[in-house]
Amino acid sequence: MALPKHLRERTREIVKIHTPAAEQGNGHATELMREVCDEADQAGIVLVLWPSPYGDDIALSAGMLRDWYARFGFRQIQSEPVMMARAPGLYTRLAPVSAACEALHG
Repeated sequence: MALPKHLRERTREIVKIHTPAAEQGNGHATELMREVCDEADQAGIVLVLWPSPYGDDIALSAGMLRDWYARFGFRQIQSEPVMMARAPGLYTRLAPVSAACEALHG
């Protein structure tokens, strides 16, 4: 889905993040999302996405995918279809909390 024209200036849409099955679980997508979020924070850009598993080798369900994006500060802003958004700087503020939660669940 494309963003309406009036939202494009300070908003960027994440369309796909794909990790081949053999590489899943190694942190590649997590590192990429951290870099994307850091760059968006520096530029004051809102990130939006429609979380949806795709491909034959996806290891995450739709719910797991939403939870994964939430780790980076994305919040559901629309329910049908599910749309998530992330304000600039939110990941930076949530990162210590996210790291503590991950350490507990290990």
